[in-house]
Amino acid sequence: MGNEQQKQTNNKISKMSTLKKNLKKIKPLLIVYRKIRDVFRTKNETLRETYKDVRYRLEEEDRKSVSKNKMLKVLHKKLQELKLDQEKNWGSMVYCAGYYYKGYQRIGIHGIKPTEPRMKNYELDTYLSKDKTVLDIGSNSGWVACHLSGSSKNVDGIELNPYLVKMGEATIDFLNIQNVNFIVDDFINYNFSKKYDIVFSLSNHFTIDGNLNIGFESYISKIFSTLNDEGVLFFESHNINGDDKDMDLKFEIASKYFTLEKYKMVKAFFPQDIDKLFAVFKKRDVSGSPIKTNFILKNAKNKYTY
Repeated sequence: MGNEQQKQTNNKISKMSTLKKNLKKIKPLLIVYRKIRDVFRTKNETLRETYKDVRYRLEEEDRKSVSKNKMLKVLHKKLQELKLDQEKNWGSMVYCAGYYYKGYQRIGIHGIKPTEPRMKNYELDTYLSKDKTVLDIGSNSGWVACHLSGSSKNVDGIELNPYLVKMGEATIDFLNIQNVNFIVDDFINYNFSKKYDIVFSLSNHFTIDGNLNIGFESYISKIFSTLNDEGVLFFESHNINGDDKDMDLKFEIASKYFTLEKYKMVKAFFPQDIDKLFAVFKKRDVSGSPIKTNFILKNAKNKYTY
């Protein structure tokens, strides 16, 4: 063997020796990493299984509703077709793994967020009346708008996902609701031809599918311009321990445009969901400097009554 070949062989041996030493050093770290990974994997799998159980149970309740009221069968079939079309053709994330994100007991759909008890939890009766116009931002399947139709002059829902809008339209046709209208568009870019007395923003100041992701002040400012004088904003947070952990700052920004009337935490209906912060804001006469409030998020986290 020549000198050059011997050098190459020695280099290979040296590199292999170094690699083995390095692998020995990182082996404990790999063991720790794998243990952590397995813990999270187990938790995620458990969560998925638990959610799957909830979904199956709710779907069974939906079927029971149809068996009790045969008139619902045609509507449920239409909604199911739209749900499947959405899964197949909608380019963005589909919430709740194909089940209904919202529910509406009136039509026998139970959902992860059932509309009637959800609205009851907010305690809004003193604000709603037959002379009020309402806008629901991110109206989803439109069932909140349908529910509000009985206590409002008229309700508009704006929703980017056309399949969800079709679900809402199928529902108002089935129930013969005359004072609800749906808009397929982006709230931020849409030019409204009228103003409203009440705006609902339920976990919609951004969306986890990425379809709405703008600065919070731009969003609040658009709502301000969409409301009539003395208009009211009903606002629900996302995760106050996650994306909305900066809610102190967000409420300070909101105070440039609104006065904070009251707030409380509202409980999720299923363990797979999270509790949300709900607040009632009243439109200021004019926007201006922030108004100091008594809101402190770390205290609000435990406040489940107004």
